[in-house]
Amino acid sequence: MEPQLNAIPAPRPFYSSPSEIYSDESPDVIQRLLSRSESRIAELIELDNMSAHLKLIHLQNIESMITAATRQSNDQTHLTRAQIVLMCCEEVRNRLQLR
Repeated sequence: MEPQLNAIPAPRPFYSSPSEIYSDESPDVIQRLLSRSESRIAELIELDNMSAHLKLIHLQNIESMITAATRQSNDQTHLTRAQIVLMCCEEVRNRLQLR
């Protein structure tokens, strides 16, 4: 009688897309992500000595976090806060392109 071998599960990728990571947010998780995004955009606006390339990378990260956080939310307060942060990101991006 030969031993039975169980199938080895496929390893989970080290990096998963934001939609996979945040696929089932509770309102508390969404709230924390929105607060973190608001803090990061405020810090980004205040930092004058950061290179334009680094600021663009931070903007992309903030936008990804906001998109992932609000993708499944129907709460108008969350969506309004997200829209404000995205508008700030766009404003910072436009200022970087003018230089």
